[in-house]
Amino acid sequence: MAKKEAADKANGVKHFIRGGQVTHHSLAMFWQVCKFLIFISVWIIIGVGIYRFMDRTDTYQRSVARSYFYAYLQHDWSGSADGMVGFVRPDGSRVDVTARELLTHPGVRQVAGQVKGELISAFKVSALIAALLCCLLAIYFTLRGSSLARRRHLQGSLLAASPRAFIKAIRKHNRSFPKERRTPVVHIGELPLTMGDETKGIVFIGAVGVGKTVALNRLLEWIRASGDRAVVYDKMGTFVEAFYDPKKDVILNPFDNRSPSWNLFDDVLLPTDLMSIATAYMPDKSQGGDPLWIQGARILFDKVGQQVLRTKNPSNETLITGLLKMPIDQMAKLLKGTTASSLVDAKAPKQALGFRAVLATWLDPLDRLPMDRERFSIRRWLEADEGGGFLFLPSRGDLHATMRPLITAWLEIIVNGLLTLPSSSTRRIWIITDELPSLQEIPSYEALTAETRQKGACPVAGIQNFPQMEAIYGEKRAKAISGNWRTRFIFSTGDGEVAKWCSDQIGERTVLDYRETVTYGAVDSRDSVALNEQREKELLALASDIQDLPDGHCYVRMPQGIPVGKIVIPYKSYPSVAPSFVLRRDLFMRESLAERMEDDEGERDSGEQALLPNIEAREHGAGGEVQKGEDQLGEGKRPDSGPEKRPDTQAVLNDMDII
Repeated sequence: MAKKEAADKANGVKHFIRGGQVTHHSLAMFWQVCKFLIFISVWIIIGVGIYRFMDRTDTYQRSVARSYFYAYLQHDWSGSADGMVGFVRPDGSRVDVTARELLTHPGVRQVAGQVKGELISAFKVSALIAALLCCLLAIYFTLRGSSLARRRHLQGSLLAASPRAFIKAIRKHNRSFPKERRTPVVHIGELPLTMGDETKGIVFIGAVGVGKTVALNRLLEWIRASGDRAVVYDKMGTFVEAFYDPKKDVILNPFDNRSPSWNLFDDVLLPTDLMSIATAYMPDKSQGGDPLWIQGARILFDKVGQQVLRTKNPSNETLITGLLKMPIDQMAKLLKGTTASSLVDAKAPKQALGFRAVLATWLDPLDRLPMDRERFSIRRWLEADEGGGFLFLPSRGDLHATMRPLITAWLEIIVNGLLTLPSSSTRRIWIITDELPSLQEIPSYEALTAETRQKGACPVAGIQNFPQMEAIYGEKRAKAISGNWRTRFIFSTGDGEVAKWCSDQIGERTVLDYRETVTYGAVDSRDSVALNEQREKELLALASDIQDLPDGHCYVRMPQGIPVGKIVIPYKSYPSVAPSFVLRRDLFMRESLAERMEDDEGERDSGEQALLPNIEAREHGAGGEVQKGEDQLGEGKRPDSGPEKRPDTQAVLNDMDII
């Protein structure tokens, strides 16, 4: 305790010395500046005063004034009024007169008064000029000191001074477009986006409840008003509730009673599409253990699907029959001559049964798709340039694990469908995926952000943080996707590391900074202040700034050299125009696909009967890979909608008390 008190006293003395020395030095420097201003003022008064006096009087007037002044001194100081004073007449002759005569002469008094007035006036004017100049110098010194204390931007990103300045910069950029290249300017509330850059990707980043959904609602409001089409992945049903219009919108969800039928094969353009769908439906990271089972299941899905394509009416039911219900020996015959033949051996069926177990887990939702409704084709919806409707892919919390694979597969079909569209500068199809990491990996999502701009696609994503993307897509692919999001809305986030990543995305700049250093000592010669010029890099927004953002506040980074803006997207309430989810309760009265697989494998349904011609053809040697022609796509077909993966569907169904 005693040591601490002694240390505190010592520190107190140091603080006193430091404060006194710095204050003394500051006062000394202040007095130096004041002396400099006084010096300047005196010389201005003298110089300007003399110049003005000499300019406003002539030589004779000054001569008369000198004689009068001399007489005045002689009269008042020496007390001799009769003393002689030299006087120069106007003709140049010189005479001696008494001081009294000179002081009382009216003409001399008048001239002397005029000269005196001009002298006083000259110095008043010079003093005023000196005062004004001193004020200007003081203002200049202050501004100069302020500029040296202020950081100067050299290069890098800029932060707009205010939301108004940010919007003004965007509008100025949009006005610079030639008329023939102009397109409608997208607005999110009052905020315009840079013209034409909606096709370059938009992302909303932030924690739960900070304003991402509010911003997406404002964007969807503009899309609806503009007549553009949009694919909307709606994890919580929020967008369906606010924007669904049954006259022109489609809800694609096997558990929603408003969903049309969807047939997988109505959206298969080429046999290679089947493997693309299988990859989205059954991702590598879906399960631990040996990846052989997932890869083998994909191959079986692809090859059996190609056989289904050769049937007269390919359907989901036929595909499921070929994959899960058909006897192993018949399945082996069906795949004879294909690259999948080694996966199914009638003499050693255990491996095939293992693949079937994997497929049964993933295909149970597909089997639950309704097939008795108007058919809907995703590809045809994309190809139809008229309409302006929304395609909703909604989910619900308790069903999301089941629906996630199917929604992922649908988005994969959508991306591949966009890639086949002809280029267009006027078409706009918005692909909005709020909470993108809640889905499985979409194999073609990188292509969506990089290759569909000419097709008119506008990818929009909402994520909570970047590590979510890395967990789904891997570090390199996640960075590649992130690099294609040119417009970024960054809201508050709670995690420090995520906030640092967001801070890096907002950008940095290089500034020129002046650092002031003060030295002092017992001798005045050691007292000094030095200004050091330094170049530094600084972040436009610190991680703590992002963490402290209130709800609705965000940083916005746009392309085209627009300064970064800090804006507020105010909350707006939307009336409920439709239920977020209308459950098909009849689904839960059906037994699961895994249960139905336990039935007699020898019992053949209509799907198996449809595949018999293919089996017989392969038994007679007519095999080979399938190439599906346009006539097999089913002209006029409208596909069906279906559910998605559920690793433990039966357990969830058993927990539900459905009557």
